[in-house]
Amino acid sequence: MASSLQYCRKHNLIKPQSFVISGLIYETLMGSQAYGCSKEGISDYDIYGVCVPSRNILFPHTAGYVAYFDNSAPKFEQYQQSHVKCEQSGKEFDFSIYNIAKYFAHLIKGAPNCIDALFTDETCIKHITQAGHLMRDNRKLFLSKECWKTYRGYSASQVKSMNNRNAEGVRKDDMDKCGYDLKAAYHAWRLLRQSEEIVLEGDLTLMKGADEYKAIRRGDWTLKQFQSQFDARKVALEEVFHKCTLPEKPDRDKIRELLLECIETHYGRSLTTEDVVRKDIETQTLREIDAVLNKVRNLL
Repeated sequence: MASSLQYCRKHNLIKPQSFVISGLIYETLMGSQAYGCSKEGISDYDIYGVCVPSRNILFPHTAGYVAYFDNSAPKFEQYQQSHVKCEQSGKEFDFSIYNIAKYFAHLIKGAPNCIDALFTDETCIKHITQAGHLMRDNRKLFLSKECWKTYRGYSASQVKSMNNRNAEGVRKDDMDKCGYDLKAAYHAWRLLRQSEEIVLEGDLTLMKGADEYKAIRRGDWTLKQFQSQFDARKVALEEVFHKCTLPEKPDRDKIRELLLECIETHYGRSLTTEDVVRKDIETQTLREIDAVLNKVRNLL
């Protein structure tokens, strides 16, 4: 596995913060390649990744900064760079590398792109460390009924984009030929299909609908056919949603523990992060004791 991010940095094509490179724990190929429907001769590659930034960014108090008070406290949410052309490989990259804490925040909200990045096929993984494996191995923790809402919402927005009369380039050609934006339609169908798999199976396999995605992108479906099948599938999904056994929302406490464990694994079990975990456990224990005492008081 070879990191595209590290490769481009080595050849001076990008200049991210040093910790983005040294703290990279996970990098995967996304986009049409991850969904199994890329077109032949494609040269652009969507790369998603997660990094563990320096301690003073994740835990500003360890560097003497007071949260919400010191505006000078170092901050980092995401490194993003588009249209990075690599002449050596003939490829063009779009990078989205998240601060692990920000990434987990997106996952809890059920953000489709961030969720999908954890469920890519193993052949798409470009770089992964022990901390990255820990995160990926626990990816089902982030699946909940909340995902059905977010995936369905994004799917609906793509349906609206299908009739974009201001499309340009290839998408305009598709509009002129087929009467609707094929790329938007493919995304709408993909997101609906994925929400269905999450609800019915509690899992996600990105390449599962590859043949359907390819057919839509080729323009094999008329607009009427697409709308008819999309609406039927949407209604069927809503009818079975109540049978879903997934939790209403992700377990925030378990996810927080996972986040801290990933950070500790990357840092090598540093005292700073252990102190953070210990304080959290102590606080939770005190709350549980207080709850028990309140029950006893009510009985007296």
